[in-house]
Amino acid sequence: MTTLRRVVTVSTPSHSAADAVVAELSEQGIALTVCSDGSSALMSVGHSTPHLVVVPTDVTDIDPLTLIDALAHRDIPVLVALGEGDSAPAVAVEALDRGAAGIIGLPLGSGDLVSALRRFAQDTPEQLIVGDLVMDLDAHRVTVRGSEVHLSPREFALLRRLLESPRHLVSLDELERLAASDSASSLTAARVMVARIRRKLEAGVGAGDRLVETVRGVGYRIAEDREAR
Repeated sequence: MTTLRRVVTVSTPSHSAADAVVAELSEQGIALTVCSDGSSALMSVGHSTPHLVVVPTDVTDIDPLTLIDALAHRDIPVLVALGEGDSAPAVAVEALDRGAAGIIGLPLGSGDLVSALRRFAQDTPEQLIVGDLVMDLDAHRVTVRGSEVHLSPREFALLRRLLESPRHLVSLDELERLAASDSASSLTAARVMVARIRRKLEAGVGAGDRLVETVRGVGYRIAEDREAR
């Protein structure tokens, strides 16, 4: 599964994210984009809205407060990072007054950024991806190899729960609650719904390429041999 979380920051004389930090974040599903200057950061944010932006106080090509003002208008959580210079604390305090979400130290650590995402950003994935299957949560859309799969709201919710825990078992009890129906027992409804989801998904990947795996009498999970990304 891919949880698309993106953090943008700016390289300055006091701040350049280490390759090890970038790699550690990547393993946790976080893409750290390090821009060469503040103007590049604004362009990056314009192309794709990140979950969090970290602005050092010693950005050189643009006033850091001007950069923070521009980002605040986009409703993007901004952390101000204490860079070099005697004015850094004063700039940080002013940044908070202008809407920055908080202050973070330098050099950036992967643990600090993960904590910041949980605290300040909406830590909700835009997409869930397993193999050739992509679930777009905002658009409420599922595709397999680029072809759309039409699911009912309950089918979408049930599949989402499975995709949120790839390779981990989701119990029948939990799926019963998601599939609850006035016209049938919840257990029967869950099994019928899983069968419908399977048919719809597997029509896109070909017969025999099973995406949803049964653990008899216990529950369901995404098949272990699917490539999780």
